[in-house]
Amino acid sequence: MNQEQMIDLLRERTLKICELSLEVSKRGLAQAFVSLFGNTKAMSADVQPIDAVHREDSALPRPGKLAEVDILFYFYDFHNQQEQEEHFREQLTEADQYIAYLQLLLAQDKPIKMAAMRGAA
Repeated sequence: MNQEQMIDLLRERTLKICELSLEVSKRGLAQAFVSLFGNTKAMSADVQPIDAVHREDSALPRPGKLAEVDILFYFYDFHNQQEQEEHFREQLTEADQYIAYLQLLLAQDKPIKMAAMRGAA
């Protein structure tokens, strides 16, 4: 598999992550964030509880992430073909696991709150 084919598969996963993240957020199940970085050819996504508070001036620790994934849409030139394919498979696996988590949230159709992260119901 060449670099272009690998990157196309990663882009497909990214589009699925964007779609599912929008649905999770729309339903109010959790706060799903996706950031695309054109300058570095990368994507980052995470899911946080629906009631997580985001304040830059807060002395409280930032809320925990329920799940996160990072994808790079390039390969290092100093890596040989085998290393590039290995890195691709790792990213693809992580993307698929993240997609499965988003699908699980949608299937459960129940908001995830901060109390659940602390072990309370």
